[in-house]
Amino acid sequence: MSLAGELELLVGIVGLVLLGVGALTLARIARARGSGTLVAADDGRAPPLDLVSEEFGLVGRPDEIRRRSDGRLVPVEIKSRVAPPSGVLGSHRVQVEAYCLLLESTSGRSPPYGLVVYRGGIERIVPWDARARHEVTCFLAELRSPYDGRATPTPGKCRGCRWHDGCDARAG
Repeated sequence: MSLAGELELLVGIVGLVLLGVGALTLARIARARGSGTLVAADDGRAPPLDLVSEEFGLVGRPDEIRRRSDGRLVPVEIKSRVAPPSGVLGSHRVQVEAYCLLLESTSGRSPPYGLVVYRGGIERIVPWDARARHEVTCFLAELRSPYDGRATPTPGKCRGCRWHDGCDARAG
């Protein structure tokens, strides 16, 4: 193949890649519009909204809050990591469930679900139902209970722990 032919092939491949990237970007924008109107954002696109629930002793600020066409609010948590193949990570699920609980407590209306958006715009729905409510309220109760000794602290583990100064389980 001649140099001109190789160059033509390379330009064609680059063009296809750019077309694909553009299509993915447009699809992400369309999905975002489909999931409601942006009400609050923690990145400057809209004023942020701190959610405070005295009832649950909980405070949080979702990355986004969107209003669906039926008026219900949906919390959105944006993660910089790649979407795990197994679905939403447990810690991400509980975080979004806590935002759902906060929205329910502060607005008086239950969100239908929460969203976790992973790198590349991969969206994962976190249902907000009785099971999710139970999970997050049990988690909050466990956080408020005294340490039960399940961890096995050691000087090596504790030295590098970010909670070292305030932990009631730290080793000697």
